Amino acid sequence: MPVFVVFFSLLLGQRFHCKTYGALTMIITGVAITSRGEASFNGLGFVAALGSTMAGAAYGFIMKKALIIMKLHEFQMLTLISGLSLVLLLPVWLIVDFRQIFLSPDNPPPNAAAPTKIIYLLLADGLSRYLQNSLGVMLLARLTPLGYSVGNVLKRLFSIISSLLFFATPVTLLHTVGFGIAMSGLLAYNLMRAPSHHDSDLAEPSCRDPAPEEHIHAAAAHTSAHTV
Repeated sequence: MPVFVVFFSLLLGQRFHCKTYGALTMIITGVAITSRGEASFNGLGFVAALGSTMAGAAYGFIMKKALIIMKLHEFQMLTLISGLSLVLLLPVWLIVDFRQIFLSPDNPPPNAAAPTKIIYLLLADGLSRYLQNSLGVMLLARLTPLGYSVGNVLKRLFSIISSLLFFATPVTLLHTVGFGIAMSGLLAYNLMRAPSHHDSDLAEPSCRDPAPEEHIHAAAAHTSAHTV
C-alpha cells in the first residue's frame, strides 16, 4: 500500500525525503520475504489483491484530503461513508447472497452454515469491521496517508505471523529474516519521523531539493542579475 500512496503523491507533484523511500523499501521487502512461503500462486487472486491494495491506498489518500477540505469530524465522515456503502452494497447483497442463503434453503451453497449461524457471523463481522473503520478513521485524521499506509503494512505483517501460528506452519529462517527486515524498516521510518515537526510526510524535502543555503544563494544571484 505505501507504494501506491507514494505513486499517487508523485502524480500530484509531491515529493518525499530519500530516507522515506529507503525505509519503505525495507518494509515492503520484509513483508514480501515473510509471505514468500505460500504454497500456491493464483493469477486472478494476485490481480484482485493488487486492486484491493490500490483501492485501499486511494481510500486513505482521498479520505485525508476530504477530512481537510470538508472540515468534518472523523466520525461524521465515517457516518457518511457507512451510509453510502449501505446504499450501494445492500441491493447487491440481497440479490446475490440473501436470496441464495435464506430464500433457497433446499439448494444451499456448498459447505453452507445454518442461517442462524450466518446471521451471528454477519453481526460479529459487521461489529468488527465498524470498530476497525472507526479506529482507522481516527488514526487517519492524526496521521499522513503514508503513515497510515505504513500502519496497514504492519497489520498485514502481523496477520501473516498470526496465520503461521494459528495453522502451525513451520517458521523458516526466511520468515524470520523477512520479519526482521520489515520491523527494521518500520523502526527506521519512525526514527526518521520522530525529530520532524512537520504535519505531513508530504512536507519533507525530496532527495533532489537543494539545501536552504542554495535557495538563498540562487535568489541573491537572481536579484543581482536584475540589478545589473
